[in-house]
Amino acid sequence: MSSSYTDAVYEYLAQPENYRAAKQIASQLSAVDDRLVQNFWREVQQELLQRLEPSGWLVQLRFPNDFTVLRASWQKLGLRFEDLRGNPYFGVWCSEKVFNRVLVNERLIDLKEKEGKGSNPTEGWPWYRTLSGYRFYEGATLERILPAHRALAVKDIADMVERFVTEYGVSLDRVDRETRLTGPFATTQS
Repeated sequence: MSSSYTDAVYEYLAQPENYRAAKQIASQLSAVDDRLVQNFWREVQQELLQRLEPSGWLVQLRFPNDFTVLRASWQKLGLRFEDLRGNPYFGVWCSEKVFNRVLVNERLIDLKEKEGKGSNPTEGWPWYRTLSGYRFYEGATLERILPAHRALAVKDIADMVERFVTEYGVSLDRVDRETRLTGPFATTQS
């Protein structure tokens, strides 16, 4: 920014009445940002409920922790977003206490071949990737999800999830049916 612009802003904000107003507004920005992000994910949830619920999918939002799309019969398995307030990642999540990871990886080979390796698998995440273009701590993303602009971003995320459900729902059903652990180490807690 130019020095003259910075000087003009300083001169304006250095006036007592302007400084107080600016401080009050600035103190509310974090709360406004949180509300923008929460409302964005709620709208994604509503859009996905309309699209997926008729065919038996559940859409669960636990802001700011996670957002999961799953079948009612699944336990500890789903398509999930995490880090909803930061730089979210999206992928297949399943509990290693409930599912055999080797078999899960075999059942998801079509996903991995088509979608790419994704990030390094970690506990509970046989496949995931960072959601590109969405960093909810950056002004550009927050501007994209302002109510006046939000519809396109909601559609972008909903389209991606719907595509995953359509293309990989059968594979995930197989994971649920065929890779559950049995015996004393199989638990329903994770």
